Amino acid sequence: MDCKVKQKKRTLKKRIIFFILILFMVVLLFAAYIAKTHIGISLKHPYDKHLKNYSTDLSQEEMYRQDLEFIYQEIKNNYVNLEYKEKVLDINWDQQYEYYKSQIDQNTSRKDFYRICNEFISDLKDGHTWFSEYNMTPEERVWTPYSDGIVSAFDIRMIDGTPIIVANKLNPELNGYEVVSINHISLMDILETMIGCVYRRGNDESAKAFLLRSNDFYEYFELYSENYPEQFLIELKDSDGVSKTITLDSNVTFQNEAYSNNNINFGLQTNELPVSYIEDNIGYIRIDTFDNRPKSILDTFNEAIENFKKTGVDGVVLDLRNNGGGNESFRDILGYLTKKTINIERFHYRRSERYKDIFYLRFIWDLISSSPLSAEVDEGYSKWRSWRIKPAKEQYLTSVPVVVICNESIFSSTNSFVLACLENNLATVVGNTVPLSGFGLSTQVLLPSGNYVISYCFFESQTHDGKPLENIEMKPDITISQTYEDFRIGIDTQLEAAFQVIREKRE
Repeated sequence: MDCKVKQKKRTLKKRIIFFILILFMVVLLFAAYIAKTHIGISLKHPYDKHLKNYSTDLSQEEMYRQDLEFIYQEIKNNYVNLEYKEKVLDINWDQQYEYYKSQIDQNTSRKDFYRICNEFISDLKDGHTWFSEYNMTPEERVWTPYSDGIVSAFDIRMIDGTPIIVANKLNPELNGYEVVSINHISLMDILETMIGCVYRRGNDESAKAFLLRSNDFYEYFELYSENYPEQFLIELKDSDGVSKTITLDSNVTFQNEAYSNNNINFGLQTNELPVSYIEDNIGYIRIDTFDNRPKSILDTFNEAIENFKKTGVDGVVLDLRNNGGGNESFRDILGYLTKKTINIERFHYRRSERYKDIFYLRFIWDLISSSPLSAEVDEGYSKWRSWRIKPAKEQYLTSVPVVVICNESIFSSTNSFVLACLENNLATVVGNTVPLSGFGLSTQVLLPSGNYVISYCFFESQTHDGKPLENIEMKPDITISQTYEDFRIGIDTQLEAAFQVIREKRE
């Protein structure tokens, strides 16, 4: 009898323990969901709890000085890469602040202040660290881009080191022309000036490419001219060196679609979900962004793989060119390329008071998605951890050759994807050398005036063996760029090289 009672007690105890474990897992998953959707990845709105500590009863000059000092202190006390940047870029943050502070006086205009702050932040050369106006009307803003206006007249890309029109809304014959100057100022000089003010990538060349792709180089005429031009005089040159000039009103509008060559991936359009097709029995998937619901991206990607598997393709090309990153869904895609669980990149956080106030549940998300590396902790930082990539159930891509195409315009989590492929031999990488920047947990914080916002990162990432990544160049297995000669006849140089890799492997 006693044995039966003891057995029942043991069974009841096991059930209670099991129930507690299940309840704990439910709570953990719910907390992880909250952490991921609200505070674990990024804020839905700029952080503003600190605003109550600042005075708004100030003169305009005093307000500018207060905002600039806030930028200085915010970066100094929270930005994860500051010490590294000072060493690698040979800058002194304290001295930079004194320099820009000296430029503010009673005559400082809103445009002057906007430019000063952008130049101050751009000294860090971090694609995730930027300054912007906030909650202003179009009339109040220094820069108001008009998507259907002058900025949409041309799509310009660097080809063979030259700014070339690859699409436009005026005349299809203009595609292939070099843009020499705008209002008698060399476009190359404009780009050189603007990367000192808008630096959204990892090196100078990729920062210029970003300015061209975003058309933000037109902001030069807002920031460095007394008045925004009423007309733009654009000097062009064809492949034979013959020049022509086009004059456009600054308020011009276009209703038509751009004339372009859709055979080449210049990132002219961004599809929210992967796009795929089969050509020459080779599967092709283009992923323009990871900035969508991870499940939607994964479902669409999986459908493409199922189609490739059914067809029996000889290999697969993953085209990531111009992908500016997004969320962490890239790790799910990596799972299709590995047969075993792998760890990629190590990372830690700068655990400042700001970090702890915003991301106090981040550790839950990390417990689920990453692995601890050691018990060692640098003062003021979290423990080093590593992202864990588990094999996907569908293993078809591990049985055929896979080629990944990249270019200088990939960024953030897309950099991590390509780096993982290179470090773990998951695919052959073809394309341009990629400058790395923008690692991560980018966070926006309002300045005391409430009129501006600053973005910076708490998260530092390194290679798995501890080598720094920020402002470092990543070389593909096969380095190749789009050539002007191929562009003129509609050939995508990098895509053709990727297909050729698979053709050679099947032969």
